[in-house]
Amino acid sequence: TTVGLCLSRGLDTLVATLAVLKAGAAYLPMDPAYPLERLCDMAGDSGAALLLVHRDTVLATREATPQCVLDSDPVQAELTGCADTDPSPLPGQGAREVAYVIYTSGSTGRPKGAAIEHRSAANLALRMIQRCEVGAGSRVLQFASQSFDAAVLDWTMALLSGATLYICGNDERGSVEKLQDYMLDNRITHAVLPPSLLSLLDSTRDYALRMLMVGGEACDPRTAQIWSSRYRLFNGYGPTEAAVCSTLMELKPDEPVTIGRPLGNVRAYVLDRQRQPVPLGAYGELYIGGVGVGRGYLNRPELTAERFIADPFVEDPQARLYATGDIVRYLADGRIEYVGRLDDQVKIRGFRIELGEIEARLLELAEVKAALVVVREDGRGERRLVAYVVPTAMDAALGDWREQLRRWLPEHMVPTALVTLAEFPMSVNGKVNRGALPAPELPGSGEDFVAPQGETQEALAEIWGRLLGLEVAEISAGASFFELGGHSLLSTRLVSAIRERFDVEL
Repeated sequence: TTVGLCLSRGLDTLVATLAVLKAGAAYLPMDPAYPLERLCDMAGDSGAALLLVHRDTVLATREATPQCVLDSDPVQAELTGCADTDPSPLPGQGAREVAYVIYTSGSTGRPKGAAIEHRSAANLALRMIQRCEVGAGSRVLQFASQSFDAAVLDWTMALLSGATLYICGNDERGSVEKLQDYMLDNRITHAVLPPSLLSLLDSTRDYALRMLMVGGEACDPRTAQIWSSRYRLFNGYGPTEAAVCSTLMELKPDEPVTIGRPLGNVRAYVLDRQRQPVPLGAYGELYIGGVGVGRGYLNRPELTAERFIADPFVEDPQARLYATGDIVRYLADGRIEYVGRLDDQVKIRGFRIELGEIEARLLELAEVKAALVVVREDGRGERRLVAYVVPTAMDAALGDWREQLRRWLPEHMVPTALVTLAEFPMSVNGKVNRGALPAPELPGSGEDFVAPQGETQEALAEIWGRLLGLEVAEISAGASFFELGGHSLLSTRLVSAIRERFDVEL
């Protein structure tokens, strides 16, 4: 049985989670901030027998799933009349029963529900309590959204160790300043945060942190260097399908950032396309084995069979490996180095590009606090690199950043545009919301725009516009062809067009 929890952030969500588990069911976290259609899809696809909601989170769902409004007067009256002691013994849950279901985005646009068993969640909590030294005096922050798997780590790590769990509000989750104040005021000792958020926090403030963990996305070396110099910093890696965290690395100053080694009772294999082990130091796809591997995707037998395969390296016929789709390699000392995604390989004009390499170079600029590089399509459908940066100060002068990047990167890896933001837009999961990143402005637009003058400039602007997919009115006389989206392949067409129009050789 699955019970959906579509509740406002706070204590009720945690109490409801424990109640569902105690009743012998699996809980399905549903963030009220998600679109209604997505929530309805989750409720219907999971076959939830009941939804626990608040008055302000009741779903106008097309599904026939009953909803229990926890803060309604009748339910509150019934709860008030309940005994303070435990009722008669409830059916116990075995280690192989499903504890929770978390939906993740699917490549087809349809979310898929990853079912995780009790043994996986228990192993995660116990291993992290040991490694991160969580105990009765600890104050654990829950920053993650209830529908994000990191929240499982937060509350299990706290409650199974006797620590105190601090659930920050949405105001704190949406403001760097408020989050910093919350961590300071409540003397938070343990926190799990996305590295893109951590890079925006002020590392010089006097936090009570005894352990800080980053996860959910790659941690850049600069952020690792800054925070590991002041606090005990862990880098956690793991897909939702393998119970939040599969490998862990304590990062040290002046050491490379890796995803470390597998947790206890978890195995990690680096395999080639034939699913055979690759030599030490060679790149391959990471497969996760052991008790951390989930049961599979709800109602998606074909996808489950594709991603959750039989483990050929152990004798247990029920053992499974999860194919992560991540490219990694084992280093000589047993640590695992993360490289990127198999299905997220950027290729522009025939060049294979690792966006992380460009981001790392941007972070080496003294004026840049955080950096992100994405691929966007321009007006003619051509893919182009766009850099987004959070400067150390909004009045910081980035100077000729392209020339600085060209010191390290070939021309095809230099972004055509750079957008400066006060902070990155964040999703409900605390990750960068790439869909909310603004489109770059054209160079020379706004107050800097200078209209082409004379027949020659106007003719050149017309040629540029045709090649770049721009209107003539968008092209400033002082703009650079390459900054507007041009590249070496397009420049050959430019030379030909100029030759044909003006009968000159360039």
